Amino acid sequence: MAGPFSDRLKPRYRKMLQLVFEAASNRDIGARLKINLRIVESELGKLLAMLGLNTRQDITHQPDSCQRKSRRRTKLIEKQ
Repeated sequence: MAGPFSDRLKPRYRKMLQLVFEAASNRDIGARLKINLRIVESELGKLLAMLGLNTRQDITHQPDSCQRKSRRRTKLIEKQ
């Protein structure tokens, strides 16, 4: 996934995001990243929160909305 917000994500989050796009299960993500399933669940929750989404299905169905929301957040942060 390319976009202004994805470039600011940590490498692990970028890889998780890519694996979610590839329809990998949480177990598959854990195996590929060599991390525990609970860590996958926790990190995925943090990633969703960063993107302003609720479920992993939101990631795969609305990639453009992630970029729009992140730009809005960036503008809000810059104003402060």
